[in-house]
Amino acid sequence: MLKDDQPCQRCCPQTTDPKSGIKICICPRGPRGPQGIQGPQGLPGPGSTYFFNQERGDLSIPPGVITYTPLIEVEVMTTAPGERVKIDSMFETIIITGLLDRYSYIEFFRLVREGPTGSFNILTDTVLVETNKVKISGDGSRITSFPSITWTDTPPNPGVNTYRIEMIRGSLDERNIASVTVQDRSITAIVFPPSP
Repeated sequence: MLKDDQPCQRCCPQTTDPKSGIKICICPRGPRGPQGIQGPQGLPGPGSTYFFNQERGDLSIPPGVITYTPLIEVEVMTTAPGERVKIDSMFETIIITGLLDRYSYIEFFRLVREGPTGSFNILTDTVLVETNKVKISGDGSRITSFPSITWTDTPPNPGVNTYRIEMIRGSLDERNIASVTVQDRSITAIVFPPSP
């Protein structure tokens, strides 16, 4: 902008701002100056933290029990309010049928969190169901499946939270099931910074 006593260069056109009435010199932009020196390096960002647990070996799931059986767990440390924890888990289940020609089963799985203050929360659950399935009579069958649970949690308080996968057999709905076993199982957790 120009003041009244400040002439515009003759090579540049002028215009007047219609609202303020101030004269404006419209000169072309000059050449870019040299780049300045680089400033100091900033602090590292918060990044993410990885936690995991995995197990092999047979874990028998008993029938007729009314409490959940723990399959696997991982302890996760959060350090700031609002941090997000992404949980991924998988488990191999092996169901052996009896000798009859039909079978049914229902297996319940859930992901729970125990917080640093002793709180207990069921975060999500899933179910594995087969009803009145036909098989060859006189033979036991092996049924293998790989259920998984993925969930993102925002713990209410920083500290150590324990995430656990649990399972229970729906014994009232079972028909011709000889055994239920969990073999390979794993759980991973990645802690991410709070949402911006």
